Amino acid sequence: MASSRSSDTRPQVAFSLSQIGLMMIVVFALQVLFGAFPLQLKDPGWMLSNAFNLTNSAPLPLIGSSLILLAHQLDDRSEHLNRMRTRIERLALPVALGFLLLIPLQFYAGFRQIRNAEVDAIKTMADLRKVEQRISGATSSEQLGAIVRNLPGGAQVKVTEANLETIRSSLLQDLQPKMKRLETVASERKQAAIQTSLKDRIFQSLLALAFSSGFAALAFRSNRGGLLKLLAGNPTRRRPDFSDEELLADEDI
Repeated sequence: MASSRSSDTRPQVAFSLSQIGLMMIVVFALQVLFGAFPLQLKDPGWMLSNAFNLTNSAPLPLIGSSLILLAHQLDDRSEHLNRMRTRIERLALPVALGFLLLIPLQFYAGFRQIRNAEVDAIKTMADLRKVEQRISGATSSEQLGAIVRNLPGGAQVKVTEANLETIRSSLLQDLQPKMKRLETVASERKQAAIQTSLKDRIFQSLLALAFSSGFAALAFRSNRGGLLKLLAGNPTRRRPDFSDEELLADEDI
């Protein structure tokens, strides 16, 4: 009586597990979809943000798929669960490869992000050098006055032939420490960014590798009588043992 009652509840438990697993997969899909918009495929920051979102949300589809497969083991006569199991086994391998591709993508995006910051610093220093050359090459008060007016607070400075050299020397003296300070800050920020980015990329790559292995295990689930069937309470059938008399009778035949 207890056995029949237990078998009657299997389809209900299987249905509940499949619905929970399906909702976890849907939540993951919505989270990834809304996190990806607006699309900025050339922005390394966008790449890193989406890779982080994928690796940190990956437990949802992995656990959800496992629940659906477990539900199928509980009720393997359900056509709905059979279709869901087939889809999971077909999609698991592409998903595993996708998580595996996140590893080089993260390192590429991290390198691009650091490189872009370095390029911005180089551009700023190049602009300061151009200003320095223009100040050094100004031979009249009109030329130097036009340069000074474009500088912050320069509109209040009046350049004349009498104070031309004084203003030129003052401007050049102000530019030199600014350029050196900018070079130092740019170098320090680059080193800090490399260390931080490398640590984050290694951690996220390990997560991507772990989840890729998990989905690959779902894809290559060849032994259907393994852990899932054991958890479902359906141990694999063993081949019946034959007695010596039965084996001798088979040989005589």
